[in-house]
Amino acid sequence: MAVLRSSLIALVVLLSSGCAWEDPPPPLGNSPDAALPDTGGDCETGLLCGSICVDTASDPAHCGACDVACGADEVCASGACGTTCPDETTICAGRCVDPQTDAMHCGGCGVACDAAEVCVGGACACADPAVMCGGRCVDTSVDSAHCGACDQACGADERCAASSCVCTPGREACGDACVDVQSNNQHCGGCDAACGAGEVCLAGTCGADCAPLQACDGTCVDTGSDPRHCGACGTVCGADQVCQSGACNTCPVTLSACNGACTNTLSDARHCGRCDAMCADGQSCRGGVCR
Repeated sequence: MAVLRSSLIALVVLLSSGCAWEDPPPPLGNSPDAALPDTGGDCETGLLCGSICVDTASDPAHCGACDVACGADEVCASGACGTTCPDETTICAGRCVDPQTDAMHCGGCGVACDAAEVCVGGACACADPAVMCGGRCVDTSVDSAHCGACDQACGADERCAASSCVCTPGREACGDACVDVQSNNQHCGGCDAACGAGEVCLAGTCGADCAPLQACDGTCVDTGSDPRHCGACGTVCGADQVCQSGACNTCPVTLSACNGACTNTLSDARHCGRCDAMCADGQSCRGGVCR
């Protein structure tokens, strides 16, 4: 018993002597100082709350910070919950918005502009450099149906570049036509370089036959993939079809047939909005508009 009393006295003396750890102990897992989990990803604008990029200045579910929700009768303005909006803004879906500039509430709550449009003065308008042609926003610098201006369409073997119609890749301008000098008998290897009688143009050189290709109208073609001679000379595929293994196949409803391939014209920079509407260097295709 005396030994136990002595041990207790020694412990009290030790605790009262001001003894402390040389370094503070590491925080516990539930301590406020514990490291927060890494949510991953990033936001070009706003803040990442969980896996969602939000604008904490106006989001009523994340007002001022993640997971700070406003009340049912409140709105989030400038990162703070309140019951009124600043001047020249109005309440739409729990947010203070400017109906003169907000593309989701343009001119009034719930009036949304199209993906290629912006809200200017309370009305939806085409985002620069696009203009309205035929009821849709188009970039006349690259749109083959409206090249340089509305309704100025390029030819079948042309595309629009820098507001002018030019030959599609793989073709050259010979006179008023865009031709494939690799297979054209009148322009074999170059403009006006015609093959002789009984010869055909293959890979830009005049020869006696087209093997392994097939001669169609004096031109060497691959009937396995050529939509103008699919499977046999003169078998033309439809406008919404591509030639695959010598058979005309219809593209899915979400894709378009462009130069023998089913293409998404909403995202393909070579065919943005329509076939052969190629975006300029450095631009990408979003919603069928070069940006």
